[in-house]
Amino acid sequence: MNSSALVTAVIPSYNHAKYIKESIQSMIDQDYENMEMIIIDDGSSDNSIEIIESMIPLCKKRFKRFEFRHRENKGVSATLNEGIMWSKGKYLSPLASDDIALSHKTSFLIDKIENSNYPAVFGDIKRIGERNDKEPNIKEFTIHTFDEIFTLQNRPFAPSSMYKIEALKKIGGYPVDIAVEDWYMELKFTENNNKIVSYPEVLTYYRRHEKNTSKNYELIYNNFIKIVDNYKNHKLYFKARKLCDIYLIKISLANNCLSPTLNMKIDKIISQAKKYSQDYNKIAIYGNGTIYNLIKNHFENIVAVFDKNQKEHDIYFKPDKIVLTNFDIIIVTAIGYEDDIMNFLTSNYNIDINKIKIFDI
Repeated sequence: MNSSALVTAVIPSYNHAKYIKESIQSMIDQDYENMEMIIIDDGSSDNSIEIIESMIPLCKKRFKRFEFRHRENKGVSATLNEGIMWSKGKYLSPLASDDIALSHKTSFLIDKIENSNYPAVFGDIKRIGERNDKEPNIKEFTIHTFDEIFTLQNRPFAPSSMYKIEALKKIGGYPVDIAVEDWYMELKFTENNNKIVSYPEVLTYYRRHEKNTSKNYELIYNNFIKIVDNYKNHKLYFKARKLCDIYLIKISLANNCLSPTLNMKIDKIISQAKKYSQDYNKIAIYGNGTIYNLIKNHFENIVAVFDKNQKEHDIYFKPDKIVLTNFDIIIVTAIGYEDDIMNFLTSNYNIDINKIKIFDI
């Protein structure tokens, strides 16, 4: 790695007194030399400012330039935008005030982004705290496209990121009116057939704890929909809307933290499942995922469950067994993929379209 470009590290601090010292120290310990650091406290009500101030001498000694400012709360996007505005670097390396950057994060990512056409590059993360990752999340070098990111199929990990500051300014910086800023930025970067990339290298420890914004599922849901609605004319708009619902239902169920809106959607799905169960004697299911696990206990008349990825046992089969199964209806539980699956079932197995049922959410 031969780059000597100045990298701007920005830590937006907000009520993470318990973790901020470790975050700052992780940037001090970076093995890439030419760095400046900007820390902005976004109106913390704990003693974060006191802890940051205790580390100022170390920061001034380590970095080519160091800035610490604190003011009233404006939100993480406004805080990051201030960091970009004050930056003198070529690249931005943001770090949340509760995360930990591994010592080679900066050197690894600058080696990938320098002289590339990518506006942003990413590495892997390791979750710590309430949930610890046992296996890598990224298995291989990955190119992310707009369509994949829009349908939540192939997203990078924002905690392990580096951005070209020129590219950030070109898209207008971070969105101050949207709380799910990472997804918004990924989409903006990949508009017009542009790409961003990820590498299978753990670069950041992402901390999970009770105060994570990512656990406020009502806030996240409303902001996901706000982002999707920016692309109402896109061919994948309706699919993306449905996949947002399923994605957030899945992660909120996993964390036992449902929002009122998601609860309402779950109740609607279960109500439809109960109606199908009452109206038909022999029911087949296509899709053994989140929605199936949500509704399966509301059926007493399931004769088969089909999914291309499952091991066959009991009533669980791969799709090629559909022709051997007698059923009144087949319910597609893979919400967001209904059109693809309906076409698959009618084209490959001559299933009557009237026997295929879907959920309205």
